[in-house]
Amino acid sequence: MKGSAQSAYSAWPDRIYVVDKKGKIAMKGAPGPRGFDPSAAETCLKKLLAPPKKTDK
Repeated sequence: MKGSAQSAYSAWPDRIYVVDKKGKIAMKGAPGPRGFDPSAAETCLKKLLAPPKKTDK
């Protein structure tokens, strides 16, 4: 047995990615499921979605 069916249909490790408005990867998580860190994705999303800071003139 070569294990061809197992190789063809086996799951690959998943990752959590956050992509910014320009299409750039803002956060790349470690392979899951053990590498999943939803809090890191949440932190990154909050930074990306935060209103722009006002600058003093």
